[in-house]
Amino acid sequence: MYTDDHCKQSYLDIHCNWVERDYSCHHAALAVRHFGHDAHTAQNIQQAISNILSEYGISDEETPVTTDHGSNIISWQQIVCRRLSADDQFTKGI
Repeated sequence: MYTDDHCKQSYLDIHCNWVERDYSCHHAALAVRHFGHDAHTAQNIQQAISNILSEYGISDEETPVTTDHGSNIISWQQIVCRRLSADDQFTKGI
């Protein structure tokens, strides 16, 4: 998540890094999206990230994340963790 100070526009970018079985490293930019005028809340970030990951068939529950530890990103991670914990509790109750 970053803001172009000159144009006052916000963007969310998602990158992917992976290592093949032969130990070759790869990197791809999955998306760079204009964030619009939405507030940079954890809920809005979570929705945007989930939408991008779902376009690639990637589960946000099983995907490691590296961030700059901005407070809004930390809040997003807490939302995902709470959701996973609730799902786990529901599964254990079955």
